[in-house]
Amino acid sequence: MRFRVAEIDNQPTAIFNSEDQQRNTLLSQLLLPSTEFAVNLLYDITRVGRGWDSTYSYAKHQVISIHLFKDRMTLEPYDKGDGRDLTPIEIPLDSAKFILWQWGLALQRREMKRKKPGI
Repeated sequence: MRFRVAEIDNQPTAIFNSEDQQRNTLLSQLLLPSTEFAVNLLYDITRVGRGWDSTYSYAKHQVISIHLFKDRMTLEPYDKGDGRDLTPIEIPLDSAKFILWQWGLALQRREMKRKKPGI
């Protein structure tokens, strides 16, 4: 699952060009423009791996419901009333960890470019 970062309304957005439209939408919505979110979700994934409630639903997200299991993450849209058929998708947990890690790095790079040293 590869993505590129695009600026949309002055916010970094992950675009998954190789995925179908439904997966692209849900995966893009997963990656909030916040390094803290990526770190917190990665931490929660490690907790699930250590036996924490394996049906934990990540309720802090604004657009999709994130369910963590020992072997996978499920993304489910909150609102299906716009006519699009957005059924839940599953991502292997190793893939989810990798894209969260990549997203965190992309956000750090973006921040470093914005804060060029002024000596």
